Amino acid sequence: MHSLFTEQSELKLVDLLENNKHRITLLTSAAFLSKLHYVERERSAEKPYSFRVQLISGYGAIFGNLTKAHEEGSDHTYVVADSEDEPSRLEAFREQYPRLNFRGLGADVFPALVARAHDRVFKPIPTTLQAHTATLVFATPRSGSSLLADIVQDVGGGQRVIEHLRKDVLNVLSSGYVFDLKTALRNFINFSTVDGYFGTKLITAFLSQYLTNQRTLESVAEVVRDVRVRAIFLDREDRVAQTISGYLASRRGLWHVTSEAEQQRLQSAAKQRLDFGTAVARYFEYENESGALNALKHLYPGALELSYEKDIIDPDLPALAARVARYIGVEAPPGALKTSESRQRIANDENDRLADAFTKRFREVFGIEPVGPSGASNTATAAEARDKFAEAARTGRVAAATAARRAYRAARKTDTVQQLAAGPAGKAVRAAKKARARRSGK
Repeated sequence: MHSLFTEQSELKLVDLLENNKHRITLLTSAAFLSKLHYVERERSAEKPYSFRVQLISGYGAIFGNLTKAHEEGSDHTYVVADSEDEPSRLEAFREQYPRLNFRGLGADVFPALVARAHDRVFKPIPTTLQAHTATLVFATPRSGSSLLADIVQDVGGGQRVIEHLRKDVLNVLSSGYVFDLKTALRNFINFSTVDGYFGTKLITAFLSQYLTNQRTLESVAEVVRDVRVRAIFLDREDRVAQTISGYLASRRGLWHVTSEAEQQRLQSAAKQRLDFGTAVARYFEYENESGALNALKHLYPGALELSYEKDIIDPDLPALAARVARYIGVEAPPGALKTSESRQRIANDENDRLADAFTKRFREVFGIEPVGPSGASNTATAAEARDKFAEAARTGRVAAATAARRAYRAARKTDTVQQLAAGPAGKAVRAAKKARARRSGK
């Protein structure tokens, strides 16, 4: 939970506390406060915390202050932070001071941050689920999911469909901070729901991390048991184009174009050279994520399946919007595509140039064709990638070995540790380490 207090956090907890310090106080346990001081020291010197913090202890001024505020009927908000047992601490405060506003950092504030609804911290919080329909957009990276989310938002009841499940959320869920997960999930859905409709975008990279590292699926299933789920799957067949799209977006720091300023920035961006090792690692990551997407489809029979090439690249927006609306079960209002019509394509001639260079280099390194415009599954398997890496290492082709090593590392997710260690690539890695040790005299 302490990761939310860092400068790198996307969820802006510190902004919430700083901007509302006249009406909010953070009540922390000694253990939580100790870690918070450490996080503050890691911040820039010119950005110290200035929000209100009070230590919860068996003595001191805090209980006198709370008693006085309770007697006066204060509308101040108190956020309770206790790493070891937030639920019990929160319950005790609410029982002792029923007229004061207490919020749990995990149960109430965290969901508001994820929902991008900071104001809900200060409003009454419903105790029952307000959503009757949930639209889940499952997509691989660089597949047009932002346009699809805009369309769902335009036609699907007005809910804001964004990518909620990201690094900050995963960090909190794996932090060991003890809070009421079911309450937090219900609050998150309620804070994100408009007129009974909830929506979210789930990108396979973060979703795979959640599914493999978390133990919260039972709680999720229990909270949304009575919600009608509409799942939409979106993938991209041309893995080379997808790889280059992600590669360029990362290099430019420009992932979407929704304004003239961003379009000008795209046009003026410097040309990029191809770092094949980096790009091919991304290629195999996207291959793995596409497989993960397919594995999820059996959970949602009858889901709407879309393709970047068939539905997104040159879309008939009204027709696509009508199709999405029918599936969700809503009637799209006339002229409802304002958000989706503002989104522009980010690909240009540089994408084609680097895609050609990538394909050529892929053939040279692996001896086969990558998955291109046809979407044919003729890409290198993990075993093929290992063998090519071993061959390159044996023949001293340093550049090819480096690229193949990165590809092997990305592809190894499909093999067991034992298979990797016993295979030719594992032997080549060990041989390379021994050679480096001999050269260094160790």
